[in-house]
Amino acid sequence: MGLEFFKMKGPLVIAPILRERFPLWFVFLGPVLFLGAYRLGLIFWDCPFHHLTGLQCPGCGMTRAACWLVRGDVDVAVSYHPFVLLIAAAWLFFAVAAFLPKGARGRLADFVARMERRFWVVPILGTAFFAYGLARLGYEVYLLLWR
Repeated sequence: MGLEFFKMKGPLVIAPILRERFPLWFVFLGPVLFLGAYRLGLIFWDCPFHHLTGLQCPGCGMTRAACWLVRGDVDVAVSYHPFVLLIAAAWLFFAVAAFLPKGARGRLADFVARMERRFWVVPILGTAFFAYGLARLGYEVYLLLWR
């Protein structure tokens, strides 16, 4: 394997979304509508993973964290899920990009594509997100079995 692995280019995930307005609006409005419906009590289902196992999935607590973040209580939001600030920053980035003219969005997409290829942004952050979730899951299992 050697050094070839380190010369590989990262996958493009964010840049293609930035190029077209419809996916941007979906990424921008989707969470707004979801949180609004959640706060109004229109969404009341349980996490399927939590419902089946009684354990938390990697994203458990993210909706509650986002609601607390919208209220301005960062400490409580982070206590529900520490990745809420990163997700909120990504949402804000996409929200701003949704309102940019096509030329500016294209230049931004080109810049982001270079960063994604070079720094593997999405795979690294995705791995960190799921590693946190697995660590939390492991801790829950530990508490259930040995406490």
